[in-house]
Amino acid sequence: MKLSDSFYHKTSEPNMEVVCTAYNINPGYNPDLKKDSNVLYGYSVFVDKVRKNLTTKELSEAISVAIDECIAEDIQKDFFITRRDEVEKVTKLDFTFETREKMIKRDTRAETIEELQPQIDALKADNKKLSDENSALAEELAKYKAAFGELQTTDAGAESPK
Repeated sequence: MKLSDSFYHKTSEPNMEVVCTAYNINPGYNPDLKKDSNVLYGYSVFVDKVRKNLTTKELSEAISVAIDECIAEDIQKDFFITRRDEVEKVTKLDFTFETREKMIKRDTRAETIEELQPQIDALKADNKKLSDENSALAEELAKYKAAFGELQTTDAGAESPK
């Protein structure tokens, strides 16, 4: 991942480039990495708990309950005890930003579909017209076959009625 990829105003040759590797630390991903880092493991567990709590609770409560659960399970206990307020604020911002990004993508998709709808409708109409024409041609072919018999290829390559 390149830092310049996230620039609003793209440039072909940035003066400085930062390249980094992003690792997925969600449950089920990169267990060796999380095994070697208690901080990454604790963060991963905490975020997973918040996400699960969000299915039944409001954001503030989901975060608070996740912090309580981590403390009770001795996951980054001292960190959550001493920095609880900061964790709550930052997590709210992160989840609010994540939700905002999802909404922007959803709205963008909806706007794109809306913009393309006339073209989609025209393609559907063209498809229907072609399908109708194909059906009419198939019916006409069936009539000719019934009237003249099916043509078959002889050994000499000439066609003759059956």
